[in-house]
Amino acid sequence: MTLLIDISALTSMETDHVLESMFKARHDPPEDDLWVPHQSPFARDLIERLTKLGLDVIHHYQHELTRALHDGYYTVDIKSDSGAKNDSAPKNDSSARTFDTPERINEFIDWLTGKHWQQDYLTEEVAAIILAACVMGGLQRYIPNLTPDKARKILNKIPPTIPEAIKLNMITPARKNGIEYAQSRVAEQIVALREQTRHRFKSMLLREFDGVPIADLPKKARAIEQLAREEFPTLNRDYRRIVITEIGGYINRVLIAGCEEGTKLRRLEKYPKACVHCRAIDDRIYTVVSPDKPDKDGETEVWRGKTNIGRSASPRKRVGDRLVDRSPDERLWAAEDLMHPNCRGTWQVVNPPPAVPAWIEEER
Repeated sequence: MTLLIDISALTSMETDHVLESMFKARHDPPEDDLWVPHQSPFARDLIERLTKLGLDVIHHYQHELTRALHDGYYTVDIKSDSGAKNDSAPKNDSSARTFDTPERINEFIDWLTGKHWQQDYLTEEVAAIILAACVMGGLQRYIPNLTPDKARKILNKIPPTIPEAIKLNMITPARKNGIEYAQSRVAEQIVALREQTRHRFKSMLLREFDGVPIADLPKKARAIEQLAREEFPTLNRDYRRIVITEIGGYINRVLIAGCEEGTKLRRLEKYPKACVHCRAIDDRIYTVVSPDKPDKDGETEVWRGKTNIGRSASPRKRVGDRLVDRSPDERLWAAEDLMHPNCRGTWQVVNPPPAVPAWIEEER
């Protein structure tokens, strides 16, 4: 079926925005595919571990939020279920409270968010998983093919902290700074999602309870309960996309950073529902070059820092009253990490070195 969309009344900027949005929409897999385990053994278990960590938090948040709305009141404790002090908790914690003022709504959501999104706990867990992702990324240099069972055995050997990993010669001291940046960036993504969650439900409750008579608060709260439940599938999907993007991206970046110039890499985009841009580069061979190399060829070479930031998924743009083809310098190319958010592309070393670090020799 051919569908015609009239964009003649739009400006050039508006037209380009519409075209870019349409082509980027093709990147997002169907709902079921989002939850399919990653095809790469280097990334699969790490993605599932980080997914479970966040979904458990979201599940408990949902349970307590919807229970309070169903009951029409809430109670708060100075200590959270884990025993950790929650600085967001109100000082008087003995009474049940209804959602009768903006102050109480804000109090409840702040307390609930602080209780379930405990930053210290999440930061430690995320840091351990990202460290493991960086180790697995470097491992690909020496073992291009790895079975899921061997990947799990290796993951079980990786300690939770950088000093321990250095002591075991899993990483070099020179990589410490880069891994810390990776850990902080992913932790910040989790913090951003937490704050989006806080804002999402504060806004909902403040909007829905506005002007409701005191006598009608319990009935209204139960109606809001259903609205709140409908938000959580979206929250779960948003979190899953973050996990797939960050774990997959860091494993790829670490591999590129660890490869010598001249290393040959094969791009693999072998998974269901890969988008048209990813399928176009599947099985291509790229050569690792220095970021400082002049006249780099994006079609045959890859380097540290090669990204798709600022590049376009749409093959055309508007100039005046015409659509014209974008130049190759404007189009998506094989980035060092992922083609786009939620991508599952990986790299495979074509010519691995014969010598491997001692700690992984037995797994080769």
